[in-house]
Amino acid sequence: MIEAETAATDAAVEVAAIEARAAASVHTLPASSSTISYYGQYCFHLSPTLNRWCPMRIANVLKLVQYADFAGQNVFFHLNHPIKWVRIAGVVIACSDYNGRHVYTVDDGSGAIIECSVPAPHSLRQPSGPVPVVEHPGIVVDVQGELRMFRDVLQILVVKLTVLRATQQEVRFWAKAQDFAASTLNQPWKLDRQTVRKYRKAAMELQRSKDTSK
Repeated sequence: MIEAETAATDAAVEVAAIEARAAASVHTLPASSSTISYYGQYCFHLSPTLNRWCPMRIANVLKLVQYADFAGQNVFFHLNHPIKWVRIAGVVIACSDYNGRHVYTVDDGSGAIIECSVPAPHSLRQPSGPVPVVEHPGIVVDVQGELRMFRDVLQILVVKLTVLRATQQEVRFWAKAQDFAASTLNQPWKLDRQTVRKYRKAAMELQRSKDTSK
């Protein structure tokens, strides 16, 4: 009896610790972004966020904003960081099928949920490899995918999905997301003027070349 009570207490402590880490890894946006510089698309390839899987909590993914200048390009912003590809981890709380697409609703304990859509077999955009089918809620997954708006709702178009077998894997992901937020996301992206001028000039020359070739 005593051993059972001790085991239950240890489990409760572990769960509480996990929940505390989860809450700590949801970062808060700065109150003002008036001093932040926004750069043209010709500089995006220099960004520390655009061409990488950005580990994030779902609550923070849903805080990303989209600007009219980049409509249709599936580029979203945190501060002045352009973000296109994200990575999340959480428990599947709902499974649906729409015209051959598997759609999983994922909850990571950050206070928000998001739909992750696996492209239909005939779609032009296919995952990087076989995606395991999650047949029922309760499975914990690690999802990598492209952000997109679908019927005015932000979704993740799945590129890779991995089933997590241990709680420690999810906790490690939360730590990774927290570190990425502290080291990158919460620090405005900065380029010096010389670099911006260099790539603006290159973009203008490329456009002129295209215009004269028409």
